[in-house]
Amino acid sequence: MVRPKIVTGFSAVSVLLCALPLFAAGKYSGVSGGENLFFIRQTEEQAMDTRGNQDSIQFELKSGKVVVDENTLKKMKEAMLSFFDKPEKEFPAQYLELRDSFRKELKSSAVIISEGVARVGAWKLENQDGRLALVRYPPPSKDTMYIFHATLELKKSGWEVISFEHEREFGPI
Repeated sequence: MVRPKIVTGFSAVSVLLCALPLFAAGKYSGVSGGENLFFIRQTEEQAMDTRGNQDSIQFELKSGKVVVDENTLKKMKEAMLSFFDKPEKEFPAQYLELRDSFRKELKSSAVIISEGVARVGAWKLENQDGRLALVRYPPPSKDTMYIFHATLELKKSGWEVISFEHEREFGPI
């Protein structure tokens, strides 16, 4: 499963970011190897605890307050996959060449809520004009870039992509 790799990776990075400056400053230079391992494990647990404290995000939308947790984010991911799985005739023609790559990307993407941000892989959940949208920002580039917006709405049957658009961004001059 992809999620444990992300949790482990995040945890390891957190430990390194927290522990290495202390070792570099000499605070723990006289500590034995076993105590160092205890300190690293303790730091890792603290990093995991702070991440675990935020398991949901609240959004103020036109329709009212919506709390998004990991399960809600998974349902939004499924709505996105359903959108990309539409028959060719029902799918927006201008995005047909991107559909397969977006579908592959989403299938392998983990849902993450961390530091006030909810993500499905490269897609960031945002409140745009009182509606929830998963937005895919490209990596920085000098070339023309495209930002994709998938606006989601909660229907009786569950989350649904109600619009899919893009905007052009120009890289630094």
